[in-house]
Amino acid sequence: MKRFAHFLVKHRLWFFIITLVVMAGSVVMMFFVNINEDLTAYLPASSSMRQGLDIIENEDYFPQTEVNCTFRLMFSDLTDDQKTDLYTELSGTEGISSVAWEAGSDRYNNDEEGYTLYVITTVTTDESEGQALMKDLVSKYKGEGYTLRSYFTVNGDDSMSLVSTLIPEAVAIVLVVLLILCHAFMEPVLMLVTLGVAVLINMGTNLIFLTISSMTFAIGAVMQLILSIDYSIMLMTRYNQERKTLEGRLSKEKAMENTVAKSMGSISSSAFTTIVGLLVLLLMSFTIGMDMGLVFAKGVLFSLVCVFTIMPTLIIWSDKALEKSSKAYIMQKIRERRARRRGTTPPSAGSGPDPAENDAAPASEEPESPAIISEDSSVAPVICANDAIKEATA
Repeated sequence: MKRFAHFLVKHRLWFFIITLVVMAGSVVMMFFVNINEDLTAYLPASSSMRQGLDIIENEDYFPQTEVNCTFRLMFSDLTDDQKTDLYTELSGTEGISSVAWEAGSDRYNNDEEGYTLYVITTVTTDESEGQALMKDLVSKYKGEGYTLRSYFTVNGDDSMSLVSTLIPEAVAIVLVVLLILCHAFMEPVLMLVTLGVAVLINMGTNLIFLTISSMTFAIGAVMQLILSIDYSIMLMTRYNQERKTLEGRLSKEKAMENTVAKSMGSISSSAFTTIVGLLVLLLMSFTIGMDMGLVFAKGVLFSLVCVFTIMPTLIIWSDKALEKSSKAYIMQKIRERRARRRGTTPPSAGSGPDPAENDAAPASEEPESPAIISEDSSVAPVICANDAIKEATA
C-alpha cells in the first residue's frame, strides 16, 4: 500500500492531467447521451400495466388511438391586447392544430398573479417533435422579451431543466454543511471540485448505454455527490492529522503519502460496499432499477478514482491556503487585531513568567536567609555583631 501511495503522489501531476483530459471528453460526450422520457418503457413484460398499454396501442383493438402532443405555455404580465394577439399568432403557427384560451376565463387567466395560460395541441403524435416545437416557441418569445414557462402535460418539465435546478440546490446545501463542519474554509472547495470532475465524467460516459431514463439523468449527479462526499472528507481529515502530528518533520508530499497509504483501505472498502449495494438494483423487475444501478455505481467508482488522483494534487497545491483559511488561524488573527486596537498584546501560547519577577525574588528572600541558618542559640551573638558592623559602615 505504501509503494502504491508513493507512486500516486510521485506521479500526481500526470494523473491530474489525464483525469482532466477524460473530463473534457466526457463534457462533449454528455450532449450525445440519449435520454428516454418514456418511463413506461421500463415496465416488465409481465406487468398488467404493460400488457394494458400494449393492448391500447394495438391498432387491431383500438384503431387510431394515438393522441397528438399537448403542451402549455404560461405568460406573465400580459395586457388584454397582448393576450389576444398571442392567441391569434399561436393559432396560426405551423405545426399547431389548436390553442385553448378564453378571454375573461379564470381557467386561463389569473389576474391576481398576472398569469395567462395557453394549452396548445400539435399536429404530430411524436413527442420529440412536440418538444422541439415547444422549445422553438419558448426561444422565440423569450427573445421578444416575454416572461413565460413551458411544460408538457404528461411528462412534466424537461430533464435538463430539472438537472439545472437540482444540482445547484444540492451543491448549496452540501457547501453550507461542509463550511460548518470543516476545519478550514478552503476544504469544501477542494472537495466539491474533486467530486464535480467525477460527476462530469460519469454523465459523459453514460454514452456507453443505448439510453438512460430521464429520472436517472436528473438525479444521477445529486446521488453521486451525496453517496461519495464522505470519501473526500476522510482523505482531508487524515491529511490534517498527518500534518498536525508530524508538523516540521515531514514535507507535504510525504504527509500525503502517509495519508493515502493509511486511508486507502477504509475509503476503498466504503466505496465498494456502496457499489455492491447499488448493483443490487439490477435485480428489480422494474428495469429502471438496472438503469439507475449501473449509472450510480459507475458514478461512485469515478468518485473513488478522482479522490485519489485529483484531490491529493489539489491539497498539496493549496496547503498554504488551507492553513490560512483554517478557523483557528482566522480566530487568532481576529484576537490579535482586537488586541492591537485596545493597545494590548495578546498572550502567546507557552509564554513563561516575567524575568523581572525572577530577578526580584532573590533580593526579597536575602534578608530572611540568615534567620533560618540554624536553631543553635550560640550563633545569635555573631549575627548581632554582623548587624552592628553593617550599621556603622552605613
